[in-house]
Amino acid sequence: MNTQAKSHIPPRRLGRSIVALLVGIVAGIVLSAGTDLALHAIGVVPAQNERWPNQLLSLATAYRSIYGVIAGYVNCG
Repeated sequence: MNTQAKSHIPPRRLGRSIVALLVGIVAGIVLSAGTDLALHAIGVVPAQNERWPNQLLSLATAYRSIYGVIAGYVNCG
């Protein structure tokens, strides 16, 4: 039995994987920051230097979690 793991990834495929990872990260950041700015612009959330109420923190956690899943799908695509 061969005990060495064969995890050779061709350089081209590795480069594509790195780009997909970066695109997914950027997508998550852009979606989260864009939503934060939009909610601030329409007056739903207070200024950045003010404390957010717990209900708004729960809302932010929810949409950022959804955006994390979307960013994960971008990574796989």
